[in-house]
Amino acid sequence: MRVLFQSQRHFTIWKYLTSHGQLLLRSVPTSAERKRVEVLFRKVAAIKAGMELDELTIRDPSASELMTISQQIGSPAAQIGRVFVIETSTWNGYIVASEFATAEDDGDYKTPSSLLIEA
Repeated sequence: MRVLFQSQRHFTIWKYLTSHGQLLLRSVPTSAERKRVEVLFRKVAAIKAGMELDELTIRDPSASELMTISQQIGSPAAQIGRVFVIETSTWNGYIVASEFATAEDDGDYKTPSSLLIEA
């Protein structure tokens, strides 16, 4: 199971836009962490996640996880998108989407995301 992204920081589900099915996770700058970190999923087809994400890991699913997620969403997950397993310090979930991207920048709480396609 390949790890695609890992961070010890606190993330929140920041924004969901129905245009392009975009889901943005954001970790805002703090006194200890000066940079803003964002994670974006595009063309989201299914999601099982909490609003608060501490110690975030995003990885590929195992074969058994892929089968379980397909059963939960009622169709073969791989046919509707790529499956991303979401792990935090307190729970596990998933996002089925077509794309995944990350960015780190000097933005703050109010600075628009460089990853979002606003239409």
